[in-house]
Amino acid sequence: MPGAHALLSPSAAKRWMTCTPSARVESQLPEQTSTYAREGTLAHAVAECLLHFYHRTQQIAVFDKPWDHFSEFAHSQPDLEKLAAEALQEGFDFREIVETVHDTYVAIVWSDFVKARAEDIDAELLIEVRVDLSDYVPESFGSSDAIIISEDCIHVYDLKYGRGVRVSAKGNLQMRLYALGAILGPGETYILDTVRMTIVQPRLHAVSTDEVHAADLLRWAASDLKPVAHIAFDGKGDFVPGDHCEFCRAKGTCTALLEYTRRIVRTDSDPTMMTAEDIAMVLPTLGTIESWIAGVRAKAMELIEKGDAIPGWKLVEGRSTRKIFKEAEARQVLREAGFKPEDYDKVELRGITDLTRLVGGAKTFNALLGDLVEKQPGKPALAPEDDPRAPYNPSASAEEAFGNDL
Repeated sequence: MPGAHALLSPSAAKRWMTCTPSARVESQLPEQTSTYAREGTLAHAVAECLLHFYHRTQQIAVFDKPWDHFSEFAHSQPDLEKLAAEALQEGFDFREIVETVHDTYVAIVWSDFVKARAEDIDAELLIEVRVDLSDYVPESFGSSDAIIISEDCIHVYDLKYGRGVRVSAKGNLQMRLYALGAILGPGETYILDTVRMTIVQPRLHAVSTDEVHAADLLRWAASDLKPVAHIAFDGKGDFVPGDHCEFCRAKGTCTALLEYTRRIVRTDSDPTMMTAEDIAMVLPTLGTIESWIAGVRAKAMELIEKGDAIPGWKLVEGRSTRKIFKEAEARQVLREAGFKPEDYDKVELRGITDLTRLVGGAKTFNALLGDLVEKQPGKPALAPEDDPRAPYNPSASAEEAFGNDL
């Protein structure tokens, strides 16, 4: 799996090619992570292990029921057991990840490789390949999920595990940079004519492919990519807001994005109802505005947590949650009560809502499992200063949840 990111990374190419100063600004801010990002990283690691299994064993076709072969996978790729433990700790459905990644992305890549090898016995499959882009983008590199090289064609693949927006490979800047790196690196000794780029989004049931001539891609890299990349590397140019701001770490304090939002929501002095045309004009901008709002809220919370005052605002404790803290004992109780493991324990113990429904209601749940449930403090939330709730105190919240055992 890839480690550190380049300043001008392929995954952020649309952002720094459109808003050239953004990369330098972001580099001064701490990297952010999320549950979705960790799940995506895990899915990529699983995909890598599964492809290595097929490459090592040289299977003709992928298995119909991958979970039935998990022990076989794990025997060949011991890292899978570690990934399973990591998924359990994070609360992810590991079986779902394995089956979803296997039946879509892995099946597509392996099927394409088998076909390529049938036509060219020297066809190569490269998995999680680091590509160097520094000839065109200063100090840039990335990691391509999979590359197939055969005869005069190079095929680059990208797995996107999230449930977000569908992404097209057509003109996709990230894919173009991966393909460029593939040509400059593993494909440098080949006389390539065609470059094929495929994005697989298994949870959206989406597969998109674009194809360009290798010569056209290299011309684009020299005429369009290289000049803009040097401007971005130097942190120069204008800030340009748009849908590429969604994952920018600076969006919560970006004045260009603030002005962009003001322009959209500004109304005339004589307000009227929006027409269908007005709504159609605003709709494409909502994603950017929503992303900006989330960024401003997150920045405000960050500042208050550090002790900086945001006039008129404070942090309060959000809604608390309940969780079973002795899962092994809960499984035994449910088993003794006559419930089958498949009813309450898929990969991890089901949540309280599902278990309450399973046992027949809150009264039965409390009788069976009430002593094994703990109340967890709510996460901090932003609220106006006149909100009746007390300011958020993480120490007090933890003490209330766990008593004097801290």
